[in-house]
Amino acid sequence: MPANRADAAALKKEGNDAMKRGAYKAAVEAYTAAIDLWMENDDRAILYSNRAAARLKMPGEATKALSDAERACALHPTYAKAHFRRGQACLLYTSDAADEGLGVDLGGRRII
Repeated sequence: MPANRADAAALKKEGNDAMKRGAYKAAVEAYTAAIDLWMENDDRAILYSNRAAARLKMPGEATKALSDAERACALHPTYAKAHFRRGQACLLYTSDAADEGLGVDLGGRRII
């Protein structure tokens, strides 16, 4: 367990509180700081998933949300919420692309 785990846990709580208030940018910043401190993959996966959730609420952040969700899945392959966030991000990403009249390439498969 890293010496700075308490700091990371406090930052995670700060991010969670920001999410409850609808302060998504502040949540992203808190989760980012916690990710930089936390070492265990399972815990970091939760932080990436939480940051993806915050980014899903922010306009124009679908690509970053997808990246965070994919990182969470890679760190903790059995964490269902990470896969759920990835699905949400894919839907938002393709929806944004459709709104702009763009095709989307996700993993070699063109969508739209």
